[in-house]
Amino acid sequence: MTGQRSASIVVVGAGVIGISAALHLREAFPDREVVVLDGGRVGDGTTPAGAGFVARWATVLPHLGASGLALADYSLDYYRRLAADGGDLRFRDNGNLVLFNDRASMEATVDLVTASPLHAEENRIVDAPEVGELTGGTVDTNRVAGGIFMPSGIQFETGRALALMTEMAVAAGVEIREHARVESVRASAGRVEGVEITTPDGGSQQLETDVVVLAVGAWLDRLLAGVGWRLPLLPFVATRFVTDDVGVPAGMPTIQAKDFPLWIRESEGGFTWGSTPGCAPAHRLTGEWQAHDPAARYRDDLVRAMAEDVERIQAVFPALAGADVVRVIQGMPVYTVDRQFFVGPVPGCAGLWAVGGDNESGISHGPGIGRLIADLVGGSRRPICDPAVYRLDRFAPSAYPDAEAVGQEFVRLGGSFIAEAMTRIAMS
Repeated sequence: MTGQRSASIVVVGAGVIGISAALHLREAFPDREVVVLDGGRVGDGTTPAGAGFVARWATVLPHLGASGLALADYSLDYYRRLAADGGDLRFRDNGNLVLFNDRASMEATVDLVTASPLHAEENRIVDAPEVGELTGGTVDTNRVAGGIFMPSGIQFETGRALALMTEMAVAAGVEIREHARVESVRASAGRVEGVEITTPDGGSQQLETDVVVLAVGAWLDRLLAGVGWRLPLLPFVATRFVTDDVGVPAGMPTIQAKDFPLWIRESEGGFTWGSTPGCAPAHRLTGEWQAHDPAARYRDDLVRAMAEDVERIQAVFPALAGADVVRVIQGMPVYTVDRQFFVGPVPGCAGLWAVGGDNESGISHGPGIGRLIADLVGGSRRPICDPAVYRLDRFAPSAYPDAEAVGQEFVRLGGSFIAEAMTRIAMS
């Protein structure tokens, strides 16, 4: 089957950022049709790896800057409104705790954070006994030095949040087409003209449009290649475990263990967490991780590595001993070479926009990013934050020719789990 259909605004990608972009574009352009296209189902790609916790990260990660803080604040307010309006997100207002096992590491980080102009007075430094109180005794306080508690942090179930946002988009008039794989962006004379799609029955279809927003996560460079652009992206396959109910207090804050690489939080009385051994640069794995093919989206080697790491985590979280893993989640977050998002127009192709480089914080900033891209496309209101830091042309396409080059930059800089993973996972 071959056909042609006209659409006003096309969003490619139905993850949390794509759906957020569609919602905000629909609000900004009430008289124009908004269509979301995805090669699989809603939320199949990067979003499954979303841990479902949000905080004012820029207050403890100064490199995110004022724009990152504005995006996070908008997103916090957005999710709070969803919960206040009755949305079943399994919303928890528990705060977030940056945990340290090493005192020297804690002191160095606290000095850096408190010296930042984005330092938030609401955040407080806690010692080991206070960590025990905040976590309801879940943490062995003999094995930690203390932490930074961010009381405004929240948590929820990512899948539920995305399902609700999708329902809101449909109710607002957004058309969502699953199993509609975009093969290429069509452009002429420096302007976008449409997209070419493979339909569920194997046919092809062209959608004519003057506005396309690419929100396809790890597959962003594949579509940008057709218009002669490239971004320094490093897709990662990430693994998450969920255990059965072991009595984890419902009020436990989400924990990011700074020098004990790990995030962990409560989920229905059990734990859910992700750690370094369950992550690997996608381009260094044999075969191809396929988001929309259940048989090809499961990396058993990473699951085994996570399982072998449990003993280390149990030493700090004793309640994990004997817990059964009842669910394994894998997704493909994408890192950028400078740990900043990409949000803005694609150089040399008017009407083509891109959002990407979630840096494992797409859930945290997704509503804010959706608002920002709608502000930029609309051009009629002041953007939610200064978008300059997110420009696509801050790196020349030739600066990092492939994912390996991006990974090697992390290795050169050192000191991150990405560098560790690049060193651990040899080229296939």
